[in-house]
Amino acid sequence: MKKKEKWIIILVLIVGSFGMGTFVMSTFNVQPLTITDVSTPTLATTVPAPTLDPIIPNPNIDGIVIVRWTRTVQFDMFRNGYEVYRSTNNGA
Repeated sequence: MKKKEKWIIILVLIVGSFGMGTFVMSTFNVQPLTITDVSTPTLATTVPAPTLDPIIPNPNIDGIVIVRWTRTVQFDMFRNGYEVYRSTNNGA
């Protein structure tokens, strides 16, 4: 893009921002943003529930419990974390 074109786009954006409406720039075209340009995101897939492996040792004898579950998605795609709670009343 030439320097002159950059200045024209900047000038149009500055002037447009003081006028009515909101403007969006796409590939060097400045267009008014209409309500039809806004899309609502949809949930494409749901993350499957993990399978909890047997808790070892059971019963616990040393105060250390190892909890493992299956990986439901690739770690680099989504945050794959779970919160683990401990009952203080034996699950009652």
